Amino acid sequence: MENYYITHEKRILREVQMAIPHYKRFVVEAYGPDLSESIVKDTMERFTALLPQTPYIGGDENHLTENLYLTVAMLAFYQALKAHHKPVDEVARIIYKGTASMYSSLPFNVMLWVEGRRIFSRGVLDKLKQRAAASQTRRYPGDWVYEYIPSDGKSFIFGVNYTECGILKYLTAQGAAELAPYLCWLDVPMCAAEHVGLMRTETLAGGDVRCDFRFCRWGEQPEMKPDFMSD
Repeated sequence: MENYYITHEKRILREVQMAIPHYKRFVVEAYGPDLSESIVKDTMERFTALLPQTPYIGGDENHLTENLYLTVAMLAFYQALKAHHKPVDEVARIIYKGTASMYSSLPFNVMLWVEGRRIFSRGVLDKLKQRAAASQTRRYPGDWVYEYIPSDGKSFIFGVNYTECGILKYLTAQGAAELAPYLCWLDVPMCAAEHVGLMRTETLAGGDVRCDFRFCRWGEQPEMKPDFMSD
């Protein structure tokens, strides 16, 4: 059987390589330029080795496939820094800063802004409903399972309840479940770049029974800021 990740390896590696400067900047800031060069090299070697074993969840037919292989890149980065005895919260701060930097830069900010302009459209919401229903079949063990939540008419336009998370499954299988709660926070800079309001009070990685995403117009949501970014 064809391995999706091997077939698309060149494209996926280009995506990751485009992102690297945003993260490398903060590695340099935290640990200096010498270690940063070693970390980048080690990260790419680890990522290239991990990628072919990434669980298949439908390839290009599943919009969450990108989330999964980018999680593999985050794991490789974490492993590279962990090999130098860097704790998970320090790595998480670099990941968060790097992600926020990437999302606010060209061409990512334009793509995300366009995506945010469409997110509440009938076509996008109808597609989301279809994907949510399809996820309930649990066709791929490593995939997400979720349900669409219609507007309450007051505080949010639509919601999504995730009852199974592909990221948490993957990191747990790789012995790195401790990284998962930190990666949950990357939705905050992404929604900020989209100019879409996000509210969330529960996460699977935090030990809850679901991730309760609620989306509203930009500026209508309470501020969400991770505790690990407060120092």
